[in-house]
Amino acid sequence: MSRRARPSRELRIPVARARRPLHRMVGALLAVLLAAACTPGEQDDPRFRLAAPPDCATNAYCGQGLADVYGVDVSGALVPKDRLADSVAALRDGEVDAAVVFSSSPYAHDQKLVVLEDDRGMNAVQNIVPVFRTSLLEVFGASLRTELNTLSGLITPAALRSLDQAMTDGDNPEDAAQAWLARTAPAPRDVTAVDGPALKIGTVDFLESRVLGRVLAGYLSDRGYRVEVHDLDGQRDVLVDALANGDVDLAPEYVGALLEYLNGGAKEASTALEPTVRRLTEYLRLIGVSPAAAAPATSQNVFVTTEEIAERRGLRALSDLADKGLPRTGGAPRGAPGGEPELAVQVRAVDAQLRLGSTGPEVRDLQVALRGLGYPLQAGGTYDDDTREAVREFQSTHGLRPDGVVGPSTQQALRDPDGTETDPQPVQPGDDGTDDPPGSTSSGRKVFYLTFDDGPSATYTKQILDLLDQYQAKATFFEIGENVAAHPELTREIANRGHAVGNHTWDHPDMRTLSASSLNAEITRTSDALRDALGHDVRCLRPPYGAVNATVRAAIAEHGMRTQLWDIDPQDWSRPGVDAIVRNVLENAHPGAVSLMHDGGGNRTQTVQALGTVLRTLTDRGYTFESLPSCR
Repeated sequence: MSRRARPSRELRIPVARARRPLHRMVGALLAVLLAAACTPGEQDDPRFRLAAPPDCATNAYCGQGLADVYGVDVSGALVPKDRLADSVAALRDGEVDAAVVFSSSPYAHDQKLVVLEDDRGMNAVQNIVPVFRTSLLEVFGASLRTELNTLSGLITPAALRSLDQAMTDGDNPEDAAQAWLARTAPAPRDVTAVDGPALKIGTVDFLESRVLGRVLAGYLSDRGYRVEVHDLDGQRDVLVDALANGDVDLAPEYVGALLEYLNGGAKEASTALEPTVRRLTEYLRLIGVSPAAAAPATSQNVFVTTEEIAERRGLRALSDLADKGLPRTGGAPRGAPGGEPELAVQVRAVDAQLRLGSTGPEVRDLQVALRGLGYPLQAGGTYDDDTREAVREFQSTHGLRPDGVVGPSTQQALRDPDGTETDPQPVQPGDDGTDDPPGSTSSGRKVFYLTFDDGPSATYTKQILDLLDQYQAKATFFEIGENVAAHPELTREIANRGHAVGNHTWDHPDMRTLSASSLNAEITRTSDALRDALGHDVRCLRPPYGAVNATVRAAIAEHGMRTQLWDIDPQDWSRPGVDAIVRNVLENAHPGAVSLMHDGGGNRTQTVQALGTVLRTLTDRGYTFESLPSCR
């Protein structure tokens, strides 16, 4: 393997140093002279002024948070500053009474500044988290998530402070990132270029985002990925829209702030990391985005002032702002996550898919089309539970996977409801770590792992079993609980013929959307049905749609099972044609590959026909077929 040349980055952004113009120095001197000549009461300016980033007024942890939690409106007191250094300079020059800085910046640890206590708990967890377009997993596989998770683990509080300190000292983001990577995560000696398009890494208009974006870019580039850094002109609203629309692929973000932006300030973020990340994941899924692991480092807004101003104006905590002449608001306690997530921002969903929570004219058109087919819906333009159930029923009656998501295949069927041909719809990979494919055996044998979902089926399962017997092939069947209860004899026959059986939930929900009790019931009911049919417990579970996150994986593990996904998906459930199924499997086959096909859930005639060709061709190539080791 050879060392791949590092691609050039798009931009090198110097850090502007704060300079005090002559008129400001003269103004400061006059202020000192006036202060000496006045009594304490005369020198107090009753107006309270706050230096803050331009988005403070609408930020859940700045102006909006002060209004919601502390009941004060600072919108008229804001002095916008693009850089932390400018905010602190304004504070020290007496232009403002307080400034907003990041907890990771040197200013938050400056002994000459006073940090105002957040005594009512406005702030929530703000761990750094890389977020990426979920479709990247289809291109790069799970290894991309693994690399991002590894990098996240390296971004500790000390690491983030060192990056911010470097920029405060005058380094530009590119140099600061490269110096940190050289110390913390040196490039491997031998790197093979990773196949695939360049990853577009987005940053927004503040220095910490710029440097973290370059940390992501440098780390991935050192490991063989092609990267481009896109410095966006704007803040979070611009970044989220760019991610949803595919203008950027990957970006550094902050857990709580991103959640509160997506939910419109519903106060669902808390000081507990795990539930906040879990809720953030649900919202990101609506725009086709997933989070990597959250870093240990946090960076949240803190409010600082000088000791002199704190003493003179009685400022020690944010609640002290209540008597500073600011307009009052009602204030409100922090909420708690609950119910289906509904985006409070307008972005285009990935691949123009419509799903629960989508809004707009496209949803209204969908509801009108379904009403024309006899479904009793209101055309209100919001994709609600009734719309999802109507879509699922329509999909079931048209041979489509009833997942309630309107993608290309469902759109085609709606345009031609009496037709029979549909386009394949991609399945989005899961959200969190799962068992990797077994890989090739140490003996060098070429092993291929066939798996079948959604059975057992009274029509197709036996046909598949007979084909497998012809080639002495073993496979793994992930079964729906309600189908097992209806056909326990088929489940027993699968096992008696030497195949492995796994849990595929009771009725095929997206497990990430379930409450804890519903999640447990889906697993338990199916395991009980399988135990009744087989006489023993099964060892593995495949989440429907491959939809898995940390909560789902933990629940599966608590039931004593392993999570098992796949790496070849010919989309046979969408009936793309026998040739298309065969071509997809054969072109992607490799030792240790896990293929996904279906023996239940609809018309599987194409699957049965394609399977015969797959078995014959791969046998000729020297492959053998075994059940998954994690499921035996």
